[in-house]
Amino acid sequence: MRYVVLAELRARPERVAELDAFMARHAAASREEPGCLVFDVCREPGHAAVFVLYEVYEDEAAYQAHRGTAHYARFVREAPALVERQGESLLRSRRMLTRP
Repeated sequence: MRYVVLAELRARPERVAELDAFMARHAAASREEPGCLVFDVCREPGHAAVFVLYEVYEDEAAYQAHRGTAHYARFVREAPALVERQGESLLRSRRMLTRP
């Protein structure tokens, strides 16, 4: 069963371009993972600072493997400087979905 992640984050106003480049590199590395089928970084029209991640993995195990990669560790380490935090989270929202 496919495992789908929808996540939204907001760049710090002065760091939008940096987050854009950072997420492009992260997405490219993620798409190289064997279990990652889709990793798109979308932007909300009219709100340049809002990024929406659309990720599709073969299954939950592939998603968990993604979370164990070096580029995911880099995301966790470096994204806080680029993103407006939501309390303890980097993400404004995150939904985990399944698809047959």
